[in-house]
Formats: sequence, structure tokens, C-alpha cells
Amino acid sequence: MQITPLESAETSRYVSIDGRRVHYNALEHAGSANTPVIFTHGGGPGATSWNNFLYNAREFSGRYNCYFYDLPGFGASESVPISGPVHSWYAEQFLKFMDALKIDRAHLVNQSYGGAMAIKVAASAPTRVDHLVITGSRPIIGGLTAPASALRGKKALQRYYAAAEGPTMDQMRSLLADLEFYDPDRITDLNVKLRFEMSITPNVREFISQPTKRGQPESLFEDFRKVTARTLIVHGLHDAFGGVDVPLTMVNQFADARLHLVGHAGHHVQTECPAEYNAVVLGFLS
Repeated sequence: MQITPLESAETSRYVSIDGRRVHYNALEHAGSANTPVIFTHGGGPGATSWNNFLYNAREFSGRYNCYFYDLPGFGASESVPISGPVHSWYAEQFLKFMDALKIDRAHLVNQSYGGAMAIKVAASAPTRVDHLVITGSRPIIGGLTAPASALRGKKALQRYYAAAEGPTMDQMRSLLADLEFYDPDRITDLNVKLRFEMSITPNVREFISQPTKRGQPESLFEDFRKVTARTLIVHGLHDAFGGVDVPLTMVNQFADARLHLVGHAGHHVQTECPAEYNAVVLGFLS
């Protein structure tokens, strides 16, 4: 990994939404006229937007004001019971976050679970989304490989938290190697450390321990034709959560979409292939 990540300590921010603390990291440049970029993260143990885009923040922040959003229940954002369809609920919360930061319109760059939420935002509030980037997302219930991949992810989550010795750094490294990376040699010690630390906070463990309070499954297939934002879908050919069937469906159904497929990459293309990801996505946004 040749790209040096930024430190997160000085970028940490909180905002109050509906009386709850929501955490995000901010990299801002005074007077920047470019459309801001908001990053969202996946749903794996310890995932935050900052650690999911650890090796991309420096490049993006050189051109844009960047905001790395922790979904409620993840990272340092407060946990709250989710009622109703899960992606719709998160989309409503995300729009409140944009309102709180007085961001009328933004580029959305998303990983996996966050990508499903971003699709719902783009479908329900199209004027708020400029360009949309989806990385490793499967926002529908179904697809050629979905049942097996969804079960694999669920079992991995259960094993990680239910182990007799509790979560460990070694378990986190194994989880990343099994599910999120194609090449385990690309997993850095910093990847493991940041994900592990965020996976064992009381807030996150409380959220994980209450599966009945994490919302109802929601397929977004009916929303696909409502997405009018110019969209880039980035997908690793060896993504453990599924093949190219769903990305191709999104390209076919969205109003203005294209697919960038990366060989020898898994679920976290932006971390395995950061230089390529940065170049492709920044070129798309510009």
C-alpha cells in the first residue's frame, strides 16, 4: 500500500439529529466552490466511512470538501432502534444529516451497505444528489448468488461476536481476508486495528446485539428506475458477496449509469486498489 493515510483525530465532528449524536469526519477547505463529497460505509463489524475510505481521503480532500458519515449504530454515532424498511429509514436520517450540515446537494461515494442507502436517497430526493458512486453494493433481495453470499456474511458476523474469547485482532484480520479482500496481503495492520477498535465499542456491540431493532429487509429494485443521478458502479470481480448480476441490473435500470469492473479485487476495491479507484472516481466526479 503506497498511499499514506491521513490521521483521523483532528477531523472528528459530531452533530445532533433528533436529539442524538451523529459522528462524522470532515476535511474542509475554506472557500471551496466544488460540490462536496459525502462518503458512506459498509455494514461489516467496525465499519466507518473513515476506515472504509482510509486510503482515498487524501486524494479526494485535495479537490473537495469531504464528509465521512457514520450511520446511526455504527462508528461513534449513537445507536437507535430502526423501525420499518431499513434502507428507507437510513435514507431519511442521511437527509437530516445533510440538512444539519447545510449541504443542499452532494456527490455520494458509498461502500456496500451505505450504497443501498444512497440509492434510496437518490431515488427519493433526486435534487440532493449530484454524482453517485456505488462500490460493492447489493441493494436487492435476490440475484444469482445473493442467498449464499448473504448467509455467509451473516454467519461471519455471528462468529466474530459469539466466539468464546470475544472479538480479537486475529479474528478481524481473518474476517477481512475471508469476506472483504481478494488478496490478504493487501490488508494492512492499520486496516485491522481501526476496524477492530470500532467493532468493540459499547455502542456498536449494543447495536449488533439487537437484531430485531435493526429494521426490516428492503429490496430497492423498484427504486432503480427512479435514480436519475449520473452514476458510477465499481465492483470487484471476486467480491465474496456476489457477482456482476446485480451491478449489471443497476446499469440497465438506472437512467445514467456505467460499470467499472476490477479484476483481482474483492468487496473493498477502494482499499485493495486505491490508486485505480481514486483515479477512476475522481475522473468521474470531475
